[in-house]
Amino acid sequence: MLCLASIIGWLSIVRVDRMQIDPIAIALALLSADFGESNWHLTLDFSPDGDLRMFSDGQMESTGTDPQLFIHKFDRGTRSNWIKFGFEFDGDVSFFYPKLYVFFDDSEKDFCEIDFPRVLPNQLICKTIYIPNDYFRIRFDPCEFPCEFRIKQLFVCKSDWADIRDDIESRFDDRDYENVRKSFSSFANPLFKDMLLKEHRATNNQDSYGTWRETFSVLSQKKMREIETILTGIHQRPMFSVVMSTYNTSEGFLIDAIESVLCQNYDNFEFCIVDDASTSSHVRRLLDHYAAKDSRVRLHYRDSNGNISTATNDGIRMTKGEWIVFFDHDDILAKHALAFVALAIVASPKAEFIYSDEDKVNELNEYFHPFFVTTQGVRRSAEGC
Repeated sequence: MLCLASIIGWLSIVRVDRMQIDPIAIALALLSADFGESNWHLTLDFSPDGDLRMFSDGQMESTGTDPQLFIHKFDRGTRSNWIKFGFEFDGDVSFFYPKLYVFFDDSEKDFCEIDFPRVLPNQLICKTIYIPNDYFRIRFDPCEFPCEFRIKQLFVCKSDWADIRDDIESRFDDRDYENVRKSFSSFANPLFKDMLLKEHRATNNQDSYGTWRETFSVLSQKKMREIETILTGIHQRPMFSVVMSTYNTSEGFLIDAIESVLCQNYDNFEFCIVDDASTSSHVRRLLDHYAAKDSRVRLHYRDSNGNISTATNDGIRMTKGEWIVFFDHDDILAKHALAFVALAIVASPKAEFIYSDEDKVNELNEYFHPFFVTTQGVRRSAEGC
């Protein structure tokens, strides 16, 4: 058994920070931007730091999980704050998961984080980003695991109006997508300004998490197809053992919990359920129903109540997978949770512990109290699991 993995209440999130949570204020600033300048292109200078070594021939070696490149200050002159950030890597790895950090002081406590999608070797990436005037320095982390690679390109260049428009549009609720598209056709359009101001107020409202969740936590069919294509190409797909204990769980909660696991986009898992001597008759009835319906469901009924820790240990002894997923009987797992964890495992093959973001949901299906964490890999020995 490699390790323990807890992914209760997983949410696929876009980093909520100073640079990304308030695209409306950024968009308002762009109304006065000058896009008449001719094309420009700057190759970036950098210095390695953290777990990164650079050799005289330009070869890079990441010796750990935190390789860093500090990008030297570059002169934008009077150019717009909207720029394209571009790079291309070459290396003997399946893919990279780079991140860009923009710091606003030397303490590195005030910063913005920009995530990039999975990047293949020799794949040129260009992303439109907004760099505020008051930034202190920029750090670029090419990966999160030990490897050797080479930087073929690292640059900034002019961002076209169409790229900026698409970047801002992608941040809006899909329900307003067409109206936003039409409004962006003219700087002077008053509807455009009204919509921006309205959305700006919404992002600063205490109830904005519901709107944020609708925007960012539901993946498009196109995105899920991309993820499925990646997972299909993996030679050894991670096998998960989802462990859940039950005890007199309410019927509605139990159904929602089981359905959320069985409806995962990622199918290489088993569902090990231990009932801790429930006295409510509906619990056994529901568990037997799902076990007969889906062969991935494996059941164990305890003769006496032993509490959650005893029942969970019984569940661990049932498992056959490489990774154990702890799941409570009143939790709901996001549909793409296991798929994203599988991608994280492939990207960080030496990680032995994975955890994720979570939130709460009430009986009215209202989501609240989000708790965002940065996905981490923690090294542990197999004997310690």
